[in-house]
Amino acid sequence: MSPRATHGFASLLAAIGLIPALAHAQLHGTLATSDVAVDLRAAAEAPQLLELRAASGPQWVNTVSEKLPTSIERGRARIPVEWRLMRELSSVRPGRVMFVYESPKPHLRLTWVWQARAKFGPLEHRVIIDNLTGGEYRLAPMDSLRLQLRIPAQTPLVHFYVDKGAGEPTANGTHEVSASEGYHWTGWSTTFAHPVPGRPREIIPYEAVFLPRKDGRGWYAGIEFSGRTRLTLRRAGDRLSSVLGLDPQPGPVVTRLAPWGRLETPTVFLGTFARGPDGAGNQLRPWVRAVLGSAHTCGHGVIFAFHGSDTAQPEHRFPLSGLNARTTYRLHFEDGTSPDTTVSGQQLMTSGLRVVLRYSLSSELVFISARQPGRGDPAVRSSEAGRCATTQRPRVSRLRQVAHSR
Repeated sequence: MSPRATHGFASLLAAIGLIPALAHAQLHGTLATSDVAVDLRAAAEAPQLLELRAASGPQWVNTVSEKLPTSIERGRARIPVEWRLMRELSSVRPGRVMFVYESPKPHLRLTWVWQARAKFGPLEHRVIIDNLTGGEYRLAPMDSLRLQLRIPAQTPLVHFYVDKGAGEPTANGTHEVSASEGYHWTGWSTTFAHPVPGRPREIIPYEAVFLPRKDGRGWYAGIEFSGRTRLTLRRAGDRLSSVLGLDPQPGPVVTRLAPWGRLETPTVFLGTFARGPDGAGNQLRPWVRAVLGSAHTCGHGVIFAFHGSDTAQPEHRFPLSGLNARTTYRLHFEDGTSPDTTVSGQQLMTSGLRVVLRYSLSSELVFISARQPGRGDPAVRSSEAGRCATTQRPRVSRLRQVAHSR
């Protein structure tokens, strides 16, 4: 049989479903803005970021696949999980790439998402896990982003990060450190930036790595989350590794996956830049304004409420400011601690936003969206209209962490 005939025969078998392995063949996709591009691949068992690159300059080749959960807990039992690529549910289109995997037992769906919400600046990434059963499970938290870049061992690199400004100022504030052979760094960030004995000052959850040359080309990554997170950077031989995500310490820690529920890893952004940290900052500032938005300029925002250890205060009122008294605002309670409702700006500024958290160490996200702007509403000025039109509702990804004693 000729090669052409063999190919045609295989195509026919695939069309009528007699070669099931072909249903799990690899998928590829490329996502780009004017500042960065990534090449992505979905293999049969796990996806991978293959390459991070700028319009010009170095290409950063990633050598590791995504580390998907290998097991899940139900009660005291540990259940192995096997993921399979679902080509029919995956999609590659301008502005977004989604690779979907499913586990048949238990029936879970994992969606690996990359998106570009602006024509410039970085790309965003998150992982979504849906529980398609009526059972409750627990699993170890996933990292939001794992990189292991291939870089010649002799290439000089500089690592840039920034301390938070709470408390006494640190000696440096901003750090530019040589990331040479054996370099190992961990940075932590929490909601309140409390000093922890034995740990350095908390950081803004952002890092940049660049070549110490005149053009200062490099890459940066950050976490769009204000909870307990950590970033690591390590260099060994011709590999530069970085991990971003929730802080797994103190542990052991597991994440609750409710029946028919969903969890998302904290969203991260990833980009490339030139002209050193200043170049990265000049690229990020307009991107943050255009993509992450502003409650003042675009009439929407989010409030994170946390109930500490005091059990005597199940509710609290937060008086807000800067709203339009004649505007009606929709309140959405992400975790359902109160029903969604609409209130006036006048009420939010005088009586305050009422949040009910009956249990200690619990939290809620309250999304606020302007619904009926009054005439002359200063919340949206004509000069801001174009910018607000491209801004989406702030998305705050969060995983509930539950201390789990063995």
